[in-house]
Amino acid sequence: AEGKKAAGEILGLLQRLAMITLHPGLMGTYDWKGVRKANIEPYSPKIAAMVSNVLKQRTCGHIVFAEPVASHWWMKEALVQAGIPEGRIAILNGATAKDTAVRQEIAERFNGDPLRGVEPDFDVVIANSIAYEGIDLQTRTCAIHHMDLPWEPATIEQRNGRGVRQGNTLS
Repeated sequence: AEGKKAAGEILGLLQRLAMITLHPGLMGTYDWKGVRKANIEPYSPKIAAMVSNVLKQRTCGHIVFAEPVASHWWMKEALVQAGIPEGRIAILNGATAKDTAVRQEIAERFNGDPLRGVEPDFDVVIANSIAYEGIDLQTRTCAIHHMDLPWEPATIEQRNGRGVRQGNTLS
């Protein structure tokens, strides 16, 4: 029991450190379900840079990767405050997309279907490791934003592989 408690404390510490790298004020702001627990302005230089880059390229798709689930709600709020309609932003993590059917639906709504004249519903997908494999977001991805850096270089390759693959005609 002591070993499990110590391991849980270490994992909790790592998660808190990951949150702080995005914004020191993120600690305790949202829970994993996206319920706001504190009233702190959603601003940090890193988040502001991501929002600015999204605003510069409004007509294509953006994938925003960050591992801490609570940070997803914070980034969504920052995008909405900057003028991105809330309905054009999808969050793809274990809390919002528990099964593969929901994940696939988010991907399809992000990509749209240009051959059948189906316009995309989402311009931004905020995701974590749940989207590293098996999710095709390449049809209209123009930018992948890494808000944190994973431990292994292969994970960056997995993240990039969501948008940089066959079928993407954007540079």
